[in-house]
Amino acid sequence: MSEPESPNLSTRLRSRWRSFADARPGHRFVEQYHRRRRVRSSTLGSLFEILIGIALLVVGLTMLVTPGPGIVMLLLGLSLLAHHSLWVSSALDRAELRLRQWGAWLRRHWQTSALSRLLICFAGLLLTGLMVGAAVLGLMLYRQ
Repeated sequence: MSEPESPNLSTRLRSRWRSFADARPGHRFVEQYHRRRRVRSSTLGSLFEILIGIALLVVGLTMLVTPGPGIVMLLLGLSLLAHHSLWVSSALDRAELRLRQWGAWLRRHWQTSALSRLLICFAGLLLTGLMVGAAVLGLMLYRQ
């Protein structure tokens, strides 16, 4: 009699993503944290995941002021750290709720009038300009 095959990596990742996506907004990361706590994992694997998460945070912070996908790297690093820290998981859940509120507010105001759309676009351009200016200033100070 043969042993049952364990699901391959693709199947496991798909299953984990489905359970994460199906969780209630504002509870996704904490539920994921508790699910990971119930599964025994090696200390070495956990240490490796934490180190990769910290490295992605450092790279993401660097990429915020240099060309590259800084926000994506920060989110990846934080999601890895959320597997091992209830505090990070809770913070990400609160951030998700806050972003959903902002998104609803933007959608609501975007649909009201042309003036609202113009003000939202202006605010976006202003924030982008401030971020680019901060990045240029940071590079100038770094080169001195």
